[in-house]
Amino acid sequence: MKSLGMILVGCALALGAVTAGRAGVEALITGSGIQDNTVESRDIANGTIKRVDISAAMLETLRGAVGKRGIAGPQGLQGQQGAAGPPGIAGPPGPAGPPGPPGETISYTNGYSEHVTVPPGAFRFVDAVCPAGTRVVGGGYATENVSDALLVPTNSYPIGMPDGRGAWYVVMFNIGQQPQAFWAVSYCAQSS
Repeated sequence: MKSLGMILVGCALALGAVTAGRAGVEALITGSGIQDNTVESRDIANGTIKRVDISAAMLETLRGAVGKRGIAGPQGLQGQQGAAGPPGIAGPPGPAGPPGPPGETISYTNGYSEHVTVPPGAFRFVDAVCPAGTRVVGGGYATENVSDALLVPTNSYPIGMPDGRGAWYVVMFNIGQQPQAFWAVSYCAQSS
């Protein structure tokens, strides 16, 4: 009969061999080595399953029902006005409009003042009045002696006469030593 000490030593050795063998076996077990439907909840450590380990279909079944709509919050403050947008694209041109009425026919004529002689160192003025029914559109003046005229115009512009006709008004100053003559001309227009 073996002694109790020998039995205990044999058990210890056998237990050590089993423990060492179990660690080696666990390292060799993979998912393909586990029979389907044999792993249960008690075999999985709590808190070790993660979202990535669960299929999308399963996650969808875990979604809760939509809750009731909450009460609307108070109106928020109005935001700042945004920057102006770019200008829009111009539309196509519209159709041509109907022709307008015929325009007026304009005719031109002139009005002349009398010839006025200006003494040396003096001013004189004249009015070249347009004919009735016309409008003054411009004017000017002329001297009798172009080659030696020493007249200086100090004013030359359109005016209205008391009877409603337009005229061209001219004022001349004689800077020479001899009398000099001039006259005014008005350019007049009439529409028909």
